[in-house]
Amino acid sequence: VGCWMLNMGCWMLLSLLFLRPLPAAEPAAPAIAVSAPHFDAGTVTNRFLTHAFTLRNAGAAPLAITRIRACCGATCQLAATNLPPAATTELQVRLDLAGRSGAFRKTIYLHTSDPVHPITALRLAGRAAGTPGGGSGDFDTADWERALRNAP
Repeated sequence: VGCWMLNMGCWMLLSLLFLRPLPAAEPAAPAIAVSAPHFDAGTVTNRFLTHAFTLRNAGAAPLAITRIRACCGATCQLAATNLPPAATTELQVRLDLAGRSGAFRKTIYLHTSDPVHPITALRLAGRAAGTPGGGSGDFDTADWERALRNAP
């Protein structure tokens, strides 16, 4: 009987130490990833600076981009606002540098359903060469203005 009690006591001790319940699995969540969230344009001689940021859903659940806040002078156009896992999309940004000269830094904020990073900042930087409002980069802005009105 003594040996049986000792074995039973050892089994109970081992079960308390090693047979704990497994932790609950983490729920699937979206995760935004931007390969290059900072873009330095160098010296810009055109009126407009354009750049495309590539966004990817690195998570295991669909990612929703719910809002885009652009700084003054910038307009944004997003190809898709809902990304399944592993999908990518492009955010086209156009910055109007008319009448500006010298260094600039502009930020675009993406509001997403990513629970870890609900707001992601993208940055444009460079130096405006002082274009007065025209120049070789000047083009029709109707498509960009329409996209801005329809942006999420």
